[in-house]
Amino acid sequence: MDTLFLNRIRRWVAAAFVSTALAACGGLDENAVQQPAPAPPAAPTISSVTATPAALPAAGGTVTLAWVTTGATTLVIDNGVGDVSGSTGKTVNVTANTSFKLTATNAAGSVSASTTVTVAALPAPVITSFTATPAALPASGGAVTLAWASTDAATLAIDSGVGPVTGTSKVVNVVANTTFTLTATNPIGAVTRTTAVTVAAAALSTRYIDAALGLDTNPCTQAAPCQSLTKAMAGAPAGSTFLLADGVYSPVTEGAGGINIPDGATVQAIHPGAASLATLATNVVGSATLNGLVIDRRGAAFNCGGVNAASAVGAPTLTLIGVFSNCPNWLSLGGKVKATMTPGSLPGGAYTSGLRSGVTTWLGVNGAAELLIQDGVIDGQGSGNAYPQAGLLTATGTATLTLDAVTVRNWPQAVLVASGGTVVLRNGSLIDAVGMAGVACGTGSAVLVGGESGRLVMDHATLSNAAGAGICVLNNFNPAVKNSLQLTQSTITRSGGAAIQNESTQGLGTTLTADGLSLTNNGYGIYWTGRSGSSFDLRNSTISGSTLTGGVGGIGIYLYFAELSSLKLRGSSVTGNVQYGVEIDGNLTADLGTAAAPGGNTFTGNGLAGVRSAAATGQFVDAVGNTWIANQQGADANGRYSTAPLYTPVPKTGPASGTNFKIDNATALNL
Repeated sequence: MDTLFLNRIRRWVAAAFVSTALAACGGLDENAVQQPAPAPPAAPTISSVTATPAALPAAGGTVTLAWVTTGATTLVIDNGVGDVSGSTGKTVNVTANTSFKLTATNAAGSVSASTTVTVAALPAPVITSFTATPAALPASGGAVTLAWASTDAATLAIDSGVGPVTGTSKVVNVVANTTFTLTATNPIGAVTRTTAVTVAAAALSTRYIDAALGLDTNPCTQAAPCQSLTKAMAGAPAGSTFLLADGVYSPVTEGAGGINIPDGATVQAIHPGAASLATLATNVVGSATLNGLVIDRRGAAFNCGGVNAASAVGAPTLTLIGVFSNCPNWLSLGGKVKATMTPGSLPGGAYTSGLRSGVTTWLGVNGAAELLIQDGVIDGQGSGNAYPQAGLLTATGTATLTLDAVTVRNWPQAVLVASGGTVVLRNGSLIDAVGMAGVACGTGSAVLVGGESGRLVMDHATLSNAAGAGICVLNNFNPAVKNSLQLTQSTITRSGGAAIQNESTQGLGTTLTADGLSLTNNGYGIYWTGRSGSSFDLRNSTISGSTLTGGVGGIGIYLYFAELSSLKLRGSSVTGNVQYGVEIDGNLTADLGTAAAPGGNTFTGNGLAGVRSAAATGQFVDAVGNTWIANQQGADANGRYSTAPLYTPVPKTGPASGTNFKIDNATALNL
């Protein structure tokens, strides 16, 4: 072979060796197919973020945020909403213009989108009316009702010693010409409006009486007073004023027949609280004003004075200013009388100095009469009686008894009875430390509502520390009428029994409506058994801390065989009850939320379950659009079974048991 040929062979062998060695060592094969690198993950996307409604009135309100995203591992909304991963909607409360930014994140990065909610600007306050009734008074003065209508006011106040006010009216005592100024205020500013009351320069007739030093042969002047009211009132013209010196006016001076107060008269103590009408039957013929008097007993005999007003002629009025009594049944109103009672200048604003043992009913409003008690304290100081169902204050027939900013306390039996009539508690009225423990609901509960069409209204009022049940609805067997409870922005707390209960297991329906009601730390919230045709509609309310243990104790709302009854619950919190939040048993309709009208309720922290349904076989319990304990019994991380915007129900059929719900029988629970 020639040298050139040998060199070519040597180069070929060397190249083959190198190629083989590189392949054995994992080197690149120029003939192999190269695989492309995997594509990086796609960033998340946000298709939409919406707020419904997107515009709110000045007070703000609830808004549902909803969104559609793809590829996100986490979702976060700013402005205090937080992590909303795994959900498609969230309900929030908005009080000012707010832009909510949703941020969707995965390994490839983050994207954001926003939606804005606008809140209307707060308008300036407006006073549409401010009146005084009556606007003219006799020389002795009297009670005047100041009434107003306003919009968009955060606070209201009246000068001339009245001070801050709530509601739409206030009764004041006027003794001289007075111009009242009402001021309405909010963060935008303040507006005022005035109304005037005039007091006559001189009474038609003023007569003076002095039981100790007067003589009935005197002309009843200040220098020569009469001894008795009977003498002074004889022949007195309408609208006369009778001024009583300090002392006791009793059958010793008046005679056994009592006295008749003429129409339009004012009977007034010269020194408030120092003139007593003792063991006297006082009958008000028409309208009258009693000012600064004590209605009392004389000596040890259990024989008290009393005032009766029952005229049905015209529009009779009775004004009681600073009238004091610790007698039983000292005031009885009937007919068409409209009466007002204020504590006046009595010490501590008290109507009593402690009711004595043996008092059954303190006062009663009957017929079509109306009584407004305004301000002050009625204090039993722990005394009691043998008739706990009688009621300290009663309204029967079609009468109305209203307590406005009044405290009633320390009475170990029922204090209010609406037996066919209406009882109203409003403007900060407080019922405290009353009722009896260990007795039936219809005996010693703090408030009894019964008879036919008995009615209780609580508006910004509180009932606390009832020894037994707070409110007991008595049996009613008349299918033509229903008892009624209307409870607004009020609280019932620390009742030894139920906050609200019905008597026994009998009777016909009751209508209960509540908005902003708080039932906290009672034995039960609502305990209702065997009363057919009742309806319960609770909104924006709190039922929590029901504490009784054993049996069916410690339940927020307990409806047991309340046949043909209904329960509706919206925007409420049922939490922290020892056993169940809500227990439903029997043939009734339970609406705790539907797809068309989501509940917006919260059922968390209850000892056994949020809702127990033992309703009759075939019954449906709707509980759509609520918040439950998260990650329990199929609830998502936000405690939801169905979410905005469609809230498609998630049926749960029994039996099933867990911390969110317990289903007995073959009931269906729609979540």
